[in-house]
Amino acid sequence: MSSFNEQPNLQPGQEPENAAAPAAGESVTPPAGPEVEKNLAAEPEILPKKAPTESAAPAEGEASTEGEALAENEASAEKETSTENETPAEGDANEPELQGSTIFTKSEPAEKPKKTINGKKRRRNIILILIAAAIVLGAGVFAAVKFLPNLNSEKEETTTPSIKIKEVTATDLRKITVKTKNKTLVFHGSLTESSSSAASSGEAEKTVAWSLEGYDPALIADSSINAVADSCSALYATRKMTDLSLDYGLNDPAVTVEVTLQNAAENYTISFGSLSPDGSGYYTKVSGVEGVYLVAAGTVEKVNTTPEKLANTVIVTAPSKDDAKSSESKYFGEDDTKLTGFDTITLSGSYYPNPITLTATSNKMAKYQITVGSKVRYANEENASAMLGILADGLVAIDTYKLAPTKADITTYGLNAPDAVVTLKYAENSVTVRARLYDKEKNYYAVTVDGRNAVYAVTAEALSMLDKREADLYNQYAFLEYLKDFSNIKINAGGKDYSFDIAYDEKEEKMTVTSNGAAVDDSLLSAYYQYLVTLSPTENNESCAATAAYTAQLKPRDGSKAFVIKLYKQSERRYMLEINGEKYGVISSSIYESLTNYVQYVMEGKGIPDAA
Repeated sequence: MSSFNEQPNLQPGQEPENAAAPAAGESVTPPAGPEVEKNLAAEPEILPKKAPTESAAPAEGEASTEGEALAENEASAEKETSTENETPAEGDANEPELQGSTIFTKSEPAEKPKKTINGKKRRRNIILILIAAAIVLGAGVFAAVKFLPNLNSEKEETTTPSIKIKEVTATDLRKITVKTKNKTLVFHGSLTESSSSAASSGEAEKTVAWSLEGYDPALIADSSINAVADSCSALYATRKMTDLSLDYGLNDPAVTVEVTLQNAAENYTISFGSLSPDGSGYYTKVSGVEGVYLVAAGTVEKVNTTPEKLANTVIVTAPSKDDAKSSESKYFGEDDTKLTGFDTITLSGSYYPNPITLTATSNKMAKYQITVGSKVRYANEENASAMLGILADGLVAIDTYKLAPTKADITTYGLNAPDAVVTLKYAENSVTVRARLYDKEKNYYAVTVDGRNAVYAVTAEALSMLDKREADLYNQYAFLEYLKDFSNIKINAGGKDYSFDIAYDEKEEKMTVTSNGAAVDDSLLSAYYQYLVTLSPTENNESCAATAAYTAQLKPRDGSKAFVIKLYKQSERRYMLEINGEKYGVISSSIYESLTNYVQYVMEGKGIPDAA
């Protein structure tokens, strides 16, 4: 490909090869040669002045061109217009000028009067001049396109690494030291041999495991650190520079890379100088290699890196059922390998001023319960399960703010007073995540994970479960237990006492109900029971009556502590709900009336309306 400085080697008057023929009527300026330059240098020729003429007559036998016919038509129209628009001066109309007339005297021929070019002709001349200029310009553009280098192809050539500067066997590298004015990074390579993939050939496969000095290897992504080694072991350029009189920023390089090999005698140094004007690469010199080269910017940026850019951004790894111990299998779903269960999740921080503990239960109607201080409630299953997503789905950062942060760094990112601290436990495993909404404009959290000495940037979307507050974690229903799990229910309503004995056949899945030895329709008791399991109180701390207006005592079949449900009148429209001595809030008086009246329906065998 031609460079920018190459010119076609043409003799005077010689046409360039493959030059396009000019279009009909198009004038093309021939390339300048020695004769033309000589003529240009000579004194300009003084041409005799000519009176302007309207048009040139065609030579004898020469056909007029379409352009000439058009010009004549324009001239004729112009003449008619001029005749119509011009007004004769006073005294001139129809009176010939006699003074100086040749009719009476013989004299020298009078000088031919100069014709005035009117506006329309002037515009026509300007248009003709512009057309001529456009033809000349077009010829110039044609020549430029034909003979100048293709800028696009030149750019492609300079951005595609094709020139080998230095290449060594990657497994021979042992150490890479990257130095800039502000930092020094030292990478160590450890050679390992494995015969697993090359057993048939009898040769062990060699690989190099790289680490960054001063940083936990678990914090560094293998792909990022390997890219540094690969760039140093096989260095390619996009161009070799020809003007060696320039400095290229290599007298004081921005980046110096010292490469240590297994054979110390083969060590070499890479120097990266200035960035090229077009930003495509850096001027580069390698010790022991002649010349200065342009190396792609992307290659240099892989080497001139920071610990944060090398960090592994998978900060919480989702556990897999395939890797779980037998004691952990119960925490995973039956149809997939995703974690679906936990033992406890604790929440604290400014989002949760009252520390919360979510606990898994064996109750199939309410898988989780929430404990806040001494208050114990059924948890909202959907929102409680969302908290598990931090571990079950894993957590990936969008960026790394700081590796090996200092105490001052922790304060800078607000993690000394986090918005949320979430600890998830299952079996013998535990993960604690601390988060603070740091970048409110981008909606990023600054996050730390116990066991990882780093501060990460995590999107608010990835931590959307933190949008749930204490109120969102409570189940709307106050009492959620299966009727079949109770052996007896005693009720005091409207001043009367009722007792129901319940027997349940697990194999037949059949329930039998009696009251004082008499059979009771189990479907009626089930319908009545729905009013108990749909109690949905509203928070209210106002005082209420001291004596309960309704009491239900439910004895579990497994012998555990009985549940005691009481209703206290607060007003004509509200009753306070209390379960096991703890006040939950108020319910409407219509619910109280249903519980009081429908228990008698059960005894009488009357139908009971469905609970809302």
